[in-house]
Amino acid sequence: MRTTGLIRTLLAAAAPAYLLAACTSETIVYRDREPFNEPVAAAAGFLGYYTASSKATTCGNCHVGHQSDWVTTRHADAYATLPATAQEFCKSCHSV
Repeated sequence: MRTTGLIRTLLAAAAPAYLLAACTSETIVYRDREPFNEPVAAAAGFLGYYTASSKATTCGNCHVGHQSDWVTTRHADAYATLPATAQEFCKSCHSV
């Protein structure tokens, strides 16, 4: 009789824990492209734009909120303000 009560108590405690552990979802909701393009060697690891024409940054593929904030900063147009005669080392800062 005592064993039956112990089993019931253990089952009563384990059932909610099992149900809580089962409440996960690993479904990919939306994915139509790879998260980033492989950077060219000259970029020194900087990922930059995913698509330059739309100014969609690689970081913005996952961090949409940061992308929308970044677009409103001076950094978003820094490369456009770089003169054609700029030195090569200027591009690293103007492309961030």
